[in-house]
Amino acid sequence: MLGTCSVNYLEGTTSMQQVWIAEYLVALIAQLFLYCWHSNKVLYMSLKVDEGVYASAWWSQNVRIRRSVALLGGQLNKSVVFTAGPFTHLTTATFIAILKGSYSYYTLLSKKED
Repeated sequence: MLGTCSVNYLEGTTSMQQVWIAEYLVALIAQLFLYCWHSNKVLYMSLKVDEGVYASAWWSQNVRIRRSVALLGGQLNKSVVFTAGPFTHLTTATFIAILKGSYSYYTLLSKKED
């Protein structure tokens, strides 16, 4: 959609159509960025959650508490990330890859035959 909208922006017949397409293009990029940014933030926060457990003074407690903390730390060692269906994880790297692919698609479609 990003590449196609970019090509349509260049081929817009009136300036009003170009404004509408530009607004739509900005909205597409902003929406994709918000999903990828927050998913990336959730991913890195989920990777740090188990550090809080081990940073406590769990080693000075009795055996029952130490065993429970070790089990809790193992359970919290799972990553949480948003996905786009079964296709990909939404991260900032994915956002950049999508923009690069869209730009490639745009350059392919915008070439005029001479």
